[in-house]
Amino acid sequence: MVPERTLLFASSVRPGRMNDRVLKLAKERLGLKGHTVTIVDPLHVDLPLITNPWHFYANPKEEAPEELKKLFELVNSADRFVFTTAEYNRSIPPALSNLIDYLPHSAFAYKPAGIIAYSGGSAGGQSSPAQLRLMLSDLGCLVAPHHVVINNVGQTISPEGEPYNHVTVIDEVDLMIDQVEYLGNAIMFGRSSFGTVPPKVHNYL
Repeated sequence: MVPERTLLFASSVRPGRMNDRVLKLAKERLGLKGHTVTIVDPLHVDLPLITNPWHFYANPKEEAPEELKKLFELVNSADRFVFTTAEYNRSIPPALSNLIDYLPHSAFAYKPAGIIAYSGGSAGGQSSPAQLRLMLSDLGCLVAPHHVVINNVGQTISPEGEPYNHVTVIDEVDLMIDQVEYLGNAIMFGRSSFGTVPPKVHNYL
């Protein structure tokens, strides 16, 4: 069972960002495993600092800004997610959290997600995936147990997205992708076998 629609999220909007290297690597590995990949990049999503998320509109499909409508439809129709995240002050970049916070739980619920964290130094990339995992779990995503941490990203991945130490990085990324696929296939099997709508993510929704 092959995923049809996989969204690959960027996180950094800084000039000269290393995120592009990680995106190229992830997109290539996903493509080799049969995923149809669309990149969601905060740098190219024209939404300001959040004031009114999707679920604050009485009729969002009519009232929400066009850019938010496009973002919602893209995420809501996706089958799988892979998030690439830098680490700023032991947390995920604000551009990524701002993007996620625009969307309701329903767009993410019961969809598998994988995480690739990266850092320019040797000690970063440990806190941001833990924070992102908590955020995605609260939204209802089923997050792959294994997340990837790429330290010293400038010395680990080339500008073309090729890892200098091929085996280690590729194995890490591929394991995460395999887990995302496994979770996604299990969800599809459950829905096709039982024909039931999954329970809501939280009682207050």
